[in-house]
Amino acid sequence: MKRALAVTRMHLIDHMTLWALPTGILFSALAINLAVWTVIDRGDRHTGGIASIYCFVAVVAALAVVRGLPFAMSLGSSRRAFTNGTVITGAVIGAAFGTLCFALQLIEHASDGWGMGGNFFWFTWFGTSWALSWLLFVVSLIAAFAVGGFFGSVVGRFQMWTVIIGAPAFILVGGGLAVLVTWQGWWHDIWGWFADLTPATTTLWCAVLALACTAGSWAVLRRYRVS
Repeated sequence: MKRALAVTRMHLIDHMTLWALPTGILFSALAINLAVWTVIDRGDRHTGGIASIYCFVAVVAALAVVRGLPFAMSLGSSRRAFTNGTVITGAVIGAAFGTLCFALQLIEHASDGWGMGGNFFWFTWFGTSWALSWLLFVVSLIAAFAVGGFFGSVVGRFQMWTVIIGAPAFILVGGGLAVLVTWQGWWHDIWGWFADLTPATTTLWCAVLALACTAGSWAVLRRYRVS
């Protein structure tokens, strides 16, 4: 545990990458949406701009693995300690930014969408449970970190083979699944499944995704070789 916490401290000391940039991205996206809302009808002021923080957290996690593992192992860290320390880092990042998003959600809801009727952090889909809203933000951001960490593990482990083989394979598998779904007429059922998701079930699925990506990262990192 001491070695894992040392890895966590190693990650968190990079204030610019882990803290300043995601915060800047989030508030920049919000500022852009506020500017756009001034020129569109009030009823159309809905956005998916909050996805920016999720994307950047995933990128941060990938960089933490790709850049951090060789350095950590050069200092005597084991692969297990690095994995555990990175998981703790993801939990800290998820809790911090999840709490920030939740606080801004409360402000947005109380101020009628920043006085513009806009929806950046809050939608009626969240319902009336503030505790569940906070938990959803935290768990979903942890899941985003886990997804990025898994991608970083694969890139670090297989290097250019990730692009040479992985990209065409992803396109082929994704295209094949799209053809299969279209052929079987499953699109309606798939969109219906997404439409039926609630904050509670979404939180649960995010937790499952985080656990699956964490297990996948460990499976890859345990065979990681540092040249």
